[in-house]
Amino acid sequence: MKKTLLLGLLALGSYTASAQIANGTAAPDFTATDVNGVTHNLYDYLNQGKTVILDISATWCGPCWNYHGSNALANLHNSYGPGGSNEVVVLFVEGDPQTTSADLQGSGPNTQGNWLEHSPYPVIDNGSISTIFNLEYFPTVVRICPDGIMTEIGALGLADLKSSIIGCGGPLVGIASHASIAPADQSLCAAPESLTMQARMRNLGNNQITAATVLLKENGTVVSTKNYTGNLNFGTSTNLSFNNVAFNPAAEYEVVIQDINGAAQTNENISTHDLHVNIAPQSPNVIEVRVHTGNYPTEMKWNIKGSNGTVVAQAGPYAGNPNGGGADANTTKIHTFTLPEGTDCYSVELQDTYGDGWMSGSGQGIEVFAGGTLVASKMNPGNFGTSLVLEAAFVTNGVMATPNTALKGFAIYPNPSTGIFNLATQEAVDVTVLDITGKVVHTAKGLSDGSTLNLGGLQKGMYIAKINGAASEKVEKLIIE
Repeated sequence: MKKTLLLGLLALGSYTASAQIANGTAAPDFTATDVNGVTHNLYDYLNQGKTVILDISATWCGPCWNYHGSNALANLHNSYGPGGSNEVVVLFVEGDPQTTSADLQGSGPNTQGNWLEHSPYPVIDNGSISTIFNLEYFPTVVRICPDGIMTEIGALGLADLKSSIIGCGGPLVGIASHASIAPADQSLCAAPESLTMQARMRNLGNNQITAATVLLKENGTVVSTKNYTGNLNFGTSTNLSFNNVAFNPAAEYEVVIQDINGAAQTNENISTHDLHVNIAPQSPNVIEVRVHTGNYPTEMKWNIKGSNGTVVAQAGPYAGNPNGGGADANTTKIHTFTLPEGTDCYSVELQDTYGDGWMSGSGQGIEVFAGGTLVASKMNPGNFGTSLVLEAAFVTNGVMATPNTALKGFAIYPNPSTGIFNLATQEAVDVTVLDITGKVVHTAKGLSDGSTLNLGGLQKGMYIAKINGAASEKVEKLIIE
């Protein structure tokens, strides 16, 4: 990704005619529409007496992604923005005109990941804002006081953001007894009879939290209650454990803050969160691994390990040029392995020798199939550094199956396409299309040879199509351009 980032910086420099606007000067006004169709005008917010925090970033920018992942601006929004006392406005601007909506969603060729996740504040895709601020680098984080005077403040944490905003000349009121909850998801090799579930509560209010009631719900029914007592200051967090919870693998779980210091919590956006416990799927011992490479295949490696840490399958780096491209760039490499006999729980590790993850191409990632069924997947992993481990990815069931159950004579084309795909098939098939998060976005039943799959209503990006015949199946990656 380092070459893509360099090209982005050069592109930024190509339309920056003068030095970045100096601290202490008036911010230029702008009107822009966010990805949800809402229009924002800078001086409308300032005239309401609000301080505006402007984060101008680029989807390919590593430091931008790291700051986004810190959730400092999300916590500020939930404390003092519309998610809290509504005294501050946080605006995120994708400032490189060359990037796309697919890059914002984490499925494009120049992205660190899905920027729309964990972004409760408005996200604006508008490169012209970089131009009017004469931007010289990403990220640029700016504080604009109600009088219009701007100051570049850098990537500050929540407490320092609060202090900087107070520096505009007025106090922040905030909301009393206000907190957020974030659960700790788990991946397990097998479903236990009981387990400990955890969550993290963060104080986003203007007073100390000395007592709280937090609920764990199973299918909407309370199954465990955690009564917190202590002294939790603004911006700090604490871990909460729900011990010996009888586990139902078919159930849906969520954690809910019921009250803080006796005050009921009504903002479900931050006080309620789903909690996921993922149980490794069963797999026969013969697997097919599909690796979707990016622009720098020479940096990509991966392995599969058993429960004792022994590597049982691995490949990479792949053929290519050190400066990008080459024989194996932006393609799919397919490997077949026979794992050791018996039952074991396996992890999948993605590695990057440069240290910036798998993020320099469209639709990068890894998929593991067994008997034609997808049992483990990590697509568009973004910047994970040198290593990303998928714990408890799948469990072998001891059956020495062979990967020969795929549909015969099946093809879907053109791929990529603008959204219209044609099918060639020797039998009637049902098609289920999922986005990169695993959400079903389209279904079609009883399609025959020559049928058309119309996905023109979906956004550009990568999707997974599961095709099922009478006694066989196939999984295909679809790209909408």
